[in-house]
Amino acid sequence: MIARMKFGVRRSIRGFLGLVKYGGLIGVHGSASVSIEGTFEFGKGVSIARQSVIRVPRDSALLLGDGVSIGREAEVSPEGEIVIGDFTSVQDRCIFLGQLSIGAHCLFAPNVMMSSGTHHFSERPAWLIRDQDALLKDPGYQPAGGRHLPIRVEDDCWIGINSVIMRGVTIGRGSIVGANSVVTQSIAPYSVVAGSPAQLIRRRLEFRPPRSISASNPDHLPYFYAGFDLRQRSIAASPGGLRTKGRFRVALDFAGAESICIELEADRQTILKCGDQELALSAGAQRASLKVNSAPQDGLISLATSDTAGRPVALTVRRISVEP
Repeated sequence: MIARMKFGVRRSIRGFLGLVKYGGLIGVHGSASVSIEGTFEFGKGVSIARQSVIRVPRDSALLLGDGVSIGREAEVSPEGEIVIGDFTSVQDRCIFLGQLSIGAHCLFAPNVMMSSGTHHFSERPAWLIRDQDALLKDPGYQPAGGRHLPIRVEDDCWIGINSVIMRGVTIGRGSIVGANSVVTQSIAPYSVVAGSPAQLIRRRLEFRPPRSISASNPDHLPYFYAGFDLRQRSIAASPGGLRTKGRFRVALDFAGAESICIELEADRQTILKCGDQELALSAGAQRASLKVNSAPQDGLISLATSDTAGRPVALTVRRISVEP
């Protein structure tokens, strides 16, 4: 009984030291192994559960958004950069390695494996695989297939238990991957896939970007593609439109479009950026117009807000449309 109490105290002290080292906005369980040599950035309310392994090597980065939770015995180790978006939950024993971009509000069931790297067997086919792996560690060697093929999981995806996402794959926004699946190819937004290799089962919804999207139309929420706070409680608390801060993406039908128009309300003076264009906005409600130099083939366009120092600025978006 005494030995258990001593262990419990020691573990709680380790957890407390983790809070002191990484800041009071993150909860690190005392049994978690956290080794940071590179960059580790995190938002509010982040939690790392017991016996998880977090390793950030030199020249690599781990970026965790607000409310990210990492479950028990999980492993997260970037080689380059791993980004996990706001309010994404990573359940027990998941393994995330290499170069990964994970969006907001994603759900990862236990035992999900994602790695942007691989063992190499075709660089020098007659060599031992271990020797080929060692060859690719030489920074002067240029591999035919690349050292890493980044994996991207967009917002609002649910990845089922025991699934494997292969390197180079993009999981489109709002998609669902069934249990025990192996995803070898990129999948379109709002797809439901399952199997090994994973195949399309059905569509969660028909993803067809319109010419104009309104924050007041619930059917348009999927086309406020990324960077918006789409939680129902947040929408109810902001009846004037959808809140965003920093970078955001929208999906529209750009056929024949020459400009994109945004009805918004800026909290304060803001610089709105789209590609190489910059537009100075004053505080308050207004209508902003930007040219479309070349229509994106996937219908997605990226924008960003900042102040003059480059810091993200919040604003409310009511409607976005394209015009000929």
